[in-house]
Formats: sequence, C-alpha cells, structure tokens
Amino acid sequence: DEMVTAGRLTAAEATTLRAAAANGTLRQAVKNMHLAKLKARLDEAVADDRLTQAEADRILADARTRSSGDDGLGLGRGGIGEGRGGEGGRGHHGGPGSFRP
Repeated sequence: DEMVTAGRLTAAEATTLRAAAANGTLRQAVKNMHLAKLKARLDEAVADDRLTQAEADRILADARTRSSGDDGLGLGRGGIGEGRGGEGGRGHHGGPGSFRP
C-alpha cells in the first residue's frame, strides 16, 4: 500500500505481487514486472529516436540474461544499473547518445 501511495506501483501491480507472494511466485512476478517496465521505457525511447530498435533489443536481451542471475531479480550485485559497469557500461560514463532506462 505504501508503494502505491508513493507512486512506485499501480494498484493492479500491488494486487499481482500480493497474489504472487501468497502462491510462492513473488520472485518471478517481480522479474516479469521489471522486464515489462523496462520494455515500455525502451519502446518509448525508440519512438522518440533516442535509441534504435536494435539497441533497445540488445538492452532488453541483456536484462533478460541478468534476470536469470543468482539474485533472481536482475538487479546485479549493487542494484539496478550496478554490477556490470553501471549505467554507462564498463569504462563509460554515459556521454552523447547514452540511454538510462
């Protein structure tokens, strides 16, 4: 309820997560929700010409690969964008054309 009030989840998402917690599938539900939100942001970036479709596909494929990692949430060792070079990638710091999903 606090996450909904704070605007971090919709009421429907909260309901989905409660049901998943009750039936033991919370980890998978969180992964699916994370990937769906990422895909929506990537689709928007492609529509706004901030990314090519190929770049968006690569980012989503990488996120799907990470989501099968040990933490089960695709968050890397240090949270979203960490554990694999951060937002700019290994040795990069964003720069022109960088995208921060």
